[in-house]
Amino acid sequence: MLDLTDPGGPSEALYTPDFYRACAARLDAGGALTLHIASPVAHPERIRTTLAALRQAFPLVTPYLTSIPLYGGLWMMACASATLDPRTLTADEVDRRIAARGIAELRYYNGDMHRAALALPNFVRELVRS
Repeated sequence: MLDLTDPGGPSEALYTPDFYRACAARLDAGGALTLHIASPVAHPERIRTTLAALRQAFPLVTPYLTSIPLYGGLWMMACASATLDPRTLTADEVDRRIAARGIAELRYYNGDMHRAALALPNFVRELVRS
């Protein structure tokens, strides 16, 4: 999981295909890299360039949305992996995995929220289209 500063200056190297390939090389089989990539409203070009760089390093890149009020509302995230595709999980499977791991008292995340995060409005679909 990456929680990076905005791209610029010294952090610019953290937004390159080479950096993402280095991350991919350190993941176990079935592992995934997740990160926030910007607001689709305020920073659409940053989303395009970050997704393009991720797609050069990972065969599966899945953008998704969440609400982060501190950041101004709608925010885009990405899951990048060689094998893991979060779109394949049903809401029931997510709920089953949460229960099997003994995770309790989640206030936001559940199977329905997992599926909802992957449902992209049309303007975001156009933005993330590869």
